[in-house]
Amino acid sequence: MHVTMIGAGAMGGVTGAFMARSGEEVTLVDKVVEHVHAIQANGLYLDGLDEFTVQVPAITPDEVRSPLELVFIAVKSQHTDDALNEILPHLDDKSVVIPLQNGLTALWIAERVGQERVVPTSITTHQFYMGPGHVRYLNPGIVHVGETDGQITPRVREIVRLLSLAYEAHATDNVWGWIWGKMIAGSVIFTTALVDATMGEALSASERHQRMFIRMGGEATAVARALGVRAEPAADLDPGLLLPETETEWQAALEMMDRYAQLCMDVHSGVWRDIAVRKRRTEADTLIGPLIEEGEKSGLAMPLNHALKRILNDVEEGRRQQSWENLDELIQIAEKV
Repeated sequence: MHVTMIGAGAMGGVTGAFMARSGEEVTLVDKVVEHVHAIQANGLYLDGLDEFTVQVPAITPDEVRSPLELVFIAVKSQHTDDALNEILPHLDDKSVVIPLQNGLTALWIAERVGQERVVPTSITTHQFYMGPGHVRYLNPGIVHVGETDGQITPRVREIVRLLSLAYEAHATDNVWGWIWGKMIAGSVIFTTALVDATMGEALSASERHQRMFIRMGGEATAVARALGVRAEPAADLDPGLLLPETETEWQAALEMMDRYAQLCMDVHSGVWRDIAVRKRRTEADTLIGPLIEEGEKSGLAMPLNHALKRILNDVEEGRRQQSWENLDELIQIAEKV
């Protein structure tokens, strides 16, 4: 089947590059004209874990033509509606839409294109758009694919096959558990971006910092539990350890945070990169915002995630800087919970 990749930046560019190199029919679609022209002229260059240049068709959204078969949505969550506006006129009864995104975008996409057309995924990876015609893939990605009702269907297996060309890909009967696991990890990762430091430096700054990060992830974990979702581990964080009560449970959670910090000692998150390098808004409104909304529907207050979103918005809009004082503010809230 022909693959259309909506968004050819970090996620779509890396995924599409590996598919195209393996001989799959892929068309990259991106609104950044300079990026499209660079790919058309010189191919798409990928470096990092691997290094190669692949010739792959690249077009702008106005050049998309019907009918679309397999459509991967690989844009930031806040651009989901724009991506859907681009593809909706070109879908037919056989079209399948696969979000390669963070958060609950599969639900939003299903509202517009129909649940029967959507196959949700959860992906954890580390890759960047470096400039026109150039993407970087740093750490091996892991992706889980499944139908919303838990079935492992032929189209799930085909999507897994395609994604296995770039990542460690698995079919799952608990795709929402993997999505929520990623959202839980996301609340921790977003928090590390409030300071101009690596993730590992933020996560290991002190035991008080670690306890705050644990409580931050614990708020998100409580939402998943309230919804009856069995959240799966993501980004080396086990949701089962993020709601500690006894001293033994706290010790296990702190040891997990130590391990995670060591793995991330030299890593800057994509959220940090959005703020510090690309000078653009993060996905806070479309990831942390819906997390808070789901929590409030379940009667959960979520003071830390509320504060996280508020501070992130302040940083994005220039009202405050990335600083350790931002984490100090969260620590004070955490210690009152």
